Formats: sequence, structure tokens, C-alpha cells
Amino acid sequence: MATQYEIPIGAQHISLLEPLHFKFTTENEKIIKAEANVGYVHRGIEQACCSKFKFRQVSFVVGRVCGLCSISHTTCYSQVIERMMSLDIPRKAKYLRMLVIELDRIHSHLLCLSHVAENSGFEALFMKTMAYREFSMELLEAVCGNRIQYDYSIVGGVTRDLREDVAGMILERLKTLSLSWMN
Repeated sequence: MATQYEIPIGAQHISLLEPLHFKFTTENEKIIKAEANVGYVHRGIEQACCSKFKFRQVSFVVGRVCGLCSISHTTCYSQVIERMMSLDIPRKAKYLRMLVIELDRIHSHLLCLSHVAENSGFEALFMKTMAYREFSMELLEAVCGNRIQYDYSIVGGVTRDLREDVAGMILERLKTLSLSWMN
């Protein structure tokens, strides 16, 4: 009979950044059993938000769940609370949230593409994609004040208004970015 080994992977494993935990049972070189725990949360953010932070602080805390998608977490939290409290936020705040979410989506997609290019050995595409990603990163910083952990969506709206010069910069940069991809 072959020796069996149990191999745990996640949630603090370098290859799994999200709250997942797998336990593989192997026999020789074959995986004979796999168990998945997709609800494994090791950070304690939910409990901390319920017990350690004041209401106005929570949107800033949930923005730290993931540095790459902090606007998604804070906007979702804000929208849930606004719905629970029957709050109607200003139309401009809705537009500004959507602007930041879309800029973040561009940044995220370009980051993902750059990692695929890097992992497949296409260094030129990696470098070009990271250069394009910088367009969205600079715009996010101009709108939110930060390159990551935007701290932008809050219950009731957003933390800052869009300056006129930043609005012009966004239009110009997006035009440049779209023309660059067409060539």
C-alpha cells in the first residue's frame, strides 16, 4: 500500500490570495481526494467591522479587503447601507462612483493582461500593457487622491468632487489610450 499525504493549500498560502483553503490527499503522485473550504476567512474583517469600528469608519476598512478592487468593496458596502437606510444619494455622486469603478476596471484588466503576458514570456507586451495601465492609475490618483486604497465611496456619496482640470485630463487620457490600442 502506498503512503498517503495530506497537503493543505490556502488561505495563507502564497498561491491563493483569497479566502480559500484546499486539502489534497495524495497517494504516490496521484491526488485521490480534494476538499475545498471556500468560506475560509482568516482576516477577521467582518467581525472587526461589527465590533471595533464606528459606522463611518467601516467603508474605509472594507476598502482594505483587497488593494486591487477596493472601490468595489467600498461601493458595495455603501450601496447596501444606503438601501437599508432608504438613502437617495445625489446623481453626481452616482456618476462619480461609476467613473472610478470604470477606471479601476480598466486598471484591473490591464494588470491581468500584463501578468498573462509576463507568465507566457511575452515581455514586450508586459511592458507595453503596464505602461497603458499607468494611464488609469494616474487618473485614479487624480480623482481619488490615491493610486490604490481609493477611500472614495462612502455612505451617502463620495469623499471628494471631481475638479474641472481633472475631468479634462480624464477625457484627454482616455482618448489617447483608445487611440494607442487602435494602432
